[in-house]
Amino acid sequence: MYSIGDKIAIPMCGAGVIEEIRQVSVLDKTSFYYVVNLSHDKMTVLIPVINDEGCKIRPIATCSQINEAIDVLSSEATPMEKSWSKRIKENNKRLESGSLLIMADIIRNLYLANLQHPLASGEKKMLKKAVDIMASEISLVLEINFEKAKERIYEVM
Repeated sequence: MYSIGDKIAIPMCGAGVIEEIRQVSVLDKTSFYYVVNLSHDKMTVLIPVINDEGCKIRPIATCSQINEAIDVLSSEATPMEKSWSKRIKENNKRLESGSLLIMADIIRNLYLANLQHPLASGEKKMLKKAVDIMASEISLVLEINFEKAKERIYEVM
């Protein structure tokens, strides 16, 4: 269980801070939710405290985990599916894991692929989303602003 003020990472959304734990009633059922501020998106999300839906929230990474992910960004690309539609499906599934290292792998591969041939629009959106998610976590861990975190990602590639 998390507490108010904890910094967490939410797959497919990014990293944020728990601002409150709120009791919400829906259809005669009362549940508690984490109210999470995702400052990079200027958005607030509700995550069930008892997570029956399977949202894989986790504590934000440590500095050493951030450095490990940044090392992945500067390493060589791993083989990808040839078909862009299969790549999108595969990478979406990988992004849903919430793993910072997997996210770094996706960013690096798509970035390098884009240098050789322009990405399909779906892959461009995925690359932007993955960079934004990773930058949100970097910004919270290293206590830098979101734009600086994005710059840091692109500097190493």
